[in-house]
Amino acid sequence: MEAVCQNVSENQGDADLLNRSPDGDRRLGDSAKQENQYHTVCKITRNDAEHRIQAMTANSWRVFGPAAAAFADADDTTAASDTDLEEAIPDAIAKYIIRKFKGYRMENLIEEILKAKGLTVYHSRQGADGGKDLLACGGEMGFGKPRICVQVKTQDTPVDRPTLDQLGGVMNNMNAEYGLLVFWNGFKDSVAREEGNQFFKIRLWDSSDVIREFTITQNVWRGMCFHNALCPGERNG
Repeated sequence: MEAVCQNVSENQGDADLLNRSPDGDRRLGDSAKQENQYHTVCKITRNDAEHRIQAMTANSWRVFGPAAAAFADADDTTAASDTDLEEAIPDAIAKYIIRKFKGYRMENLIEEILKAKGLTVYHSRQGADGGKDLLACGGEMGFGKPRICVQVKTQDTPVDRPTLDQLGGVMNNMNAEYGLLVFWNGFKDSVAREEGNQFFKIRLWDSSDVIREFTITQNVWRGMCFHNALCPGERNG
C-alpha cells in the first residue's frame, strides 16, 4: 500500500513528560533529544482503502459488495495457478535433464534407472555399438530373465519406423526377449501405430516416460555413481 506520511513534531510538554525519570527529574542527555521527537502519521490512499476500512468499521469489520466477491473467486484463481504449475514443472524438469544428459549421457541416466529396478546392465562404450546401447537382464549377476535390449536417442527430431525395426533386429541377434526404445523427442506416427503390435515385446519411452520412471523409482539415487553420468569420458578408456 502506498502511504502519504507526515511527520509531526511533539510539543515541548509531551517531550518533557517522555524524558523525565520516575522521580520527576529530567534524564541526563535528553535535552538534545527532545527537540527532535516525532510522530509518524500515515494516510492510506491506494484502492480507496480509507473508505473501505471506514465501511468495514461501520459494519463490525464485515466485508460486503465487490470486495467480498473478489475473495469468493480466490479458490478459482488458486486452482488455475496450480494447473499452470502442474504444466510448468514437468517442462522445466525436461529442459534441465536434456541440457545435462543430451547424447551419450542420456544412456547413463537410463542405465541407472534400470539398475534401480534391480536389473544388471551392460553399457556399450561410446561410439559404434551395433544398435545395442544398453543390455539389461534380471537374475543373479544378470544371467536370468528378462533379457532387454535398449536403444537411447536424443536427436532433435521424432524417431521413425526404421529405428524401431532396427531394434527388433538387434533383439533377435542378441537373443533378447524384450526391447526398450528411449527417444527424448517422441515418435513419428508410423512408430506410434506399431506400438500396439509390439506391445508384448517392445516399450517406447519419450521424455515424459523417462521423467516418470525417474520420479517413481525411489532408489534411483542409492548406490548410483552419479559422477559417471556427468563425466562419461571416464568410460571411454
